[in-house]
Amino acid sequence: MSQCSTTQVFRCEQCGECCKELFGKRFGAALLPQEVLRLIKLAAPLGITLNFMPLTKNLAGVITTYQWTDNKCPFLDVFQKCRVYDARPMLCRAYPCMPYGVGYCHRIAKTQTYSCVRPSFDAYQIAEGKRYMQQVAEQIKKAIYIYNINKSRWEINFA
Repeated sequence: MSQCSTTQVFRCEQCGECCKELFGKRFGAALLPQEVLRLIKLAAPLGITLNFMPLTKNLAGVITTYQWTDNKCPFLDVFQKCRVYDARPMLCRAYPCMPYGVGYCHRIAKTQTYSCVRPSFDAYQIAEGKRYMQQVAEQIKKAIYIYNINKSRWEINFA
């Protein structure tokens, strides 16, 4: 069996599949507090209700990140398109370069399964992935407490 080495730059087809699974084993898709405020402003004129819960807090009890409580993104329209694509959160911009807390990408799975093509990412995707890791993932990593949404309780963060 030969080893595959073909790469192709990933291009999002905006199919919406990644927006239908916003939960991992311990928590929902992570957002910074300023992103939550921005999304609330974007949702209001669209008549969308957003549901967030704290995800992490520091020793002083200050919330450092939030998480979605809906498994499916409320900005996904009936045609499975994002209504705020140009203003989407950092996590969405970094996906699938940084696939934390977001659903399965069928396009990547299809290329890997059938044609042995491995995705590569353009400079924008890589930059957004790095920004997500520096800003959001770092907040999760250094948090004292993390809210396990599946168990409905705060836990000490051992990350």
